Amino acid sequence: MDGIIKICGVTKPEDALRCLGEGADALGFISHPGSPRFVSPGKVSSIVSRCMAAHPLSRCVGVFVSPTIECLREYADSGLDTLQIHSRDCSPLDFQAIHESFPAHDLWISFNSHTPPPSEGLDCVAAIHYDSFDPKSVGGTGRLSDWKAAFELKELLKRPFILAGGLTPANVANAVEAVRPDGVDVSSGVEKSPGVKDVDKLTLFIRNARTAFDSLRD
Repeated sequence: MDGIIKICGVTKPEDALRCLGEGADALGFISHPGSPRFVSPGKVSSIVSRCMAAHPLSRCVGVFVSPTIECLREYADSGLDTLQIHSRDCSPLDFQAIHESFPAHDLWISFNSHTPPPSEGLDCVAAIHYDSFDPKSVGGTGRLSDWKAAFELKELLKRPFILAGGLTPANVANAVEAVRPDGVDVSSGVEKSPGVKDVDKLTLFIRNARTAFDSLRD
């Protein structure tokens, strides 16, 4: 995992294809019914099949909040290769159970400064996803995450690390420089409205993120 750019909250096939065409590496699909960016398993399947025909190496990520195994199975069968779990009520035993139930899928676990990860039990986790905290909502809030805490957590865990939370075309380069993550994740920062992507913001975000990741390798 090296400089992954994930565009989350995708709801339309044309937006998904635009994201990948502009150079995004991964798409995120929201399973949480309370989100304005919610997409059903059937719609995910339709979007993913079109995207994989045009961009077969792309990563497709389902985003879940304390899901049941039944919910995960519905979405896993829609063509996703990665399951991203926001861990409000999950424990390392839950992570292991999910991993064992879906061994063909990578498992990303999302934390924030109010729900830090456990010190052990993460061996089955392919990546740590770090988001901002909002007491009323999970993801897509536009709130900026704590970059200092994110960097310290990344250094402590020594695991692939995806930074999210309030990222925009204007700040993503600074975020990459400050945290030095393995990937970045954006949703509201490249939108016209919830679930509808803005082409200009999207293009600029991907360009600025890619340039920032390239500079880390120099």
